[in-house]
Amino acid sequence: MNIEEVLVKYTTLNTKRREACEASVKLEKEAKQVLFKNKEPFELNDVEGNPTGITIKTPYNLQTLTLGTVLAINGTEWMKLPIGWMSCYGSEFTDEQMFVNTMRHRFNTHLVHKAY
Repeated sequence: MNIEEVLVKYTTLNTKRREACEASVKLEKEAKQVLFKNKEPFELNDVEGNPTGITIKTPYNLQTLTLGTVLAINGTEWMKLPIGWMSCYGSEFTDEQMFVNTMRHRFNTHLVHKAY
C-alpha cells in the first residue's frame, strides 16, 4: 500500500470505529434507562427475614444508600463505596450493575449492615 492508500484505509476504518463507538454509547444509555422503568419494587429484608424499611425499585434506590451499607447477595457481601459497590472478593459494580444483580437474586438479597 502506498501512503494515499494507507490514509484512505485508515480514515475508513477510523470512521467505522467512531460510528461503532457512538452506537455502543447509545446502547449503554438505553440499557441504563430501561432499569429506571421497573414498576415492581421489593422490600429489602435482613438476614433473619425482618423488614428493613428499604425498598428497591430502581438503581436510584441503591445510589442513595449511605456509604458503608452492606448487602449480601447469594452469600457474597457487597459494600457501598464512593465508587459504587465492592464485593468481599474485590469485584466492583456500578449502581446499575448492582441493581441488576439485586433484582436477579431478590429472593436471596439481604441487608447485613445499615450505615448511618
